[in-house]
Amino acid sequence: MREIKFRGMTEAGEWFYGGYVKRNNAHYILDGECDHVEVDGREANILHFHIVKYKTVGEYTSLKDKNGVEIYEGDIVSFDSFIWQIEEMWCGWRLMEPKNAFNTIGLDRKPLKDWPELLEVIGNIWENPELLEKPSL
Repeated sequence: MREIKFRGMTEAGEWFYGGYVKRNNAHYILDGECDHVEVDGREANILHFHIVKYKTVGEYTSLKDKNGVEIYEGDIVSFDSFIWQIEEMWCGWRLMEPKNAFNTIGLDRKPLKDWPELLEVIGNIWENPELLEKPSL
């Protein structure tokens, strides 16, 4: 069973990781932390949640790169001297060559989960869009 979690960036540029909730057109990451407080004589737990920019919300692929870094949707990775973007598909995850949605990478047609040890996360599309402009490393 894979771990389900998300990340998202606040307006201030801070990343948070955890559960994802959309409510009343606002998007939140619940970071798993909570405060124990007393309300009307009873103990209560208040979850920490952070309002994030929707376009930055990305799901964890449940994979780690060759350095043990978690790989999320929207990450930019290097592979075989080229730069690729992790993109979500209805049936899983794929590497997408920048500016060419039809050229997805496959190593002997194996799914991404079969070879994450060949990838290295070098940034993401929100903080490092300039990486997608370079054709290779």
